[in-house]
Amino acid sequence: MRVKDVMTENPIYVEVPGSRDDVIKIMLKYQYSGYPVVDRHTKKLVGIITRKDLLNKPNEDQVALLMTPNPIVAVPKESIKSAARKMLKHNIHRLPVVDSLGNLIGIVTDRDLIRYIVVKKIEDPVINYMKGPCIPIYFETPANVLMEIIRVSRMYAFPVIDENANLVGIITDRDLLSEAEIRDIIIDVQEIESEDEYSWEGIRNILPYYYIREELTIPKKPIKDFMVKNVRTIYQKAPVWEAADQMIKYDIDQLPVIDHHNKLVGMITIHDILAAILKH
Repeated sequence: MRVKDVMTENPIYVEVPGSRDDVIKIMLKYQYSGYPVVDRHTKKLVGIITRKDLLNKPNEDQVALLMTPNPIVAVPKESIKSAARKMLKHNIHRLPVVDSLGNLIGIVTDRDLIRYIVVKKIEDPVINYMKGPCIPIYFETPANVLMEIIRVSRMYAFPVIDENANLVGIITDRDLLSEAEIRDIIIDVQEIESEDEYSWEGIRNILPYYYIREELTIPKKPIKDFMVKNVRTIYQKAPVWEAADQMIKYDIDQLPVIDHHNKLVGMITIHDILAAILKH
């Protein structure tokens, strides 16, 4: 299987010159977390930009300075294993796909690659691919405290446990903000033309990354009010293809891993299971 078999052709991209606001508008519209960057005049690939770039460079406005220049790329005839190896080596989640002249023709993500694991029905147990770290969070933890943990640790997803140490949910940075709070502060961040539900869901995706600039007030309510309660899990000895299948089917990036007592033993991410491709 080759990159051309799983990549998305004619991907959405960001242009340089451009601004942070341009990136945010594209993120709100298309709902992806990362985009190739091309030169506005030549359309040549010059970089890649992600939500994390907005977080890590809160005071920068120009796309040319926000983006990662000279990104790692793939070519259409490249093998799936080669693409997975690049993602694991450089700890990245997507590769722009270019032709022989350096023109952007597609993009391939870790979610695209794990389809190979499902097709091949790779039977290795999930526990073989858990990397960690995994930090369970108590369900009464104030949301503002968790956001500070996220800021310092740069971890973005946590299993949630109750007073009996039972798994009761999962929470990410984007789950921490209520729609009302976003509406209160959004006018200070950018001008929004539409207030339909789709737009506000997009804003929920982007705005947590303004926390670092102290433009958001994170609520002090317990995280049990914000967490996803009907959390999907995977048994530690289940075949890794089942984890990949759940991630694809339900559009999720991580799964809490449990033992035969339904006790939490860790977390597995979409990036972790890329290693299964290299072994098979």
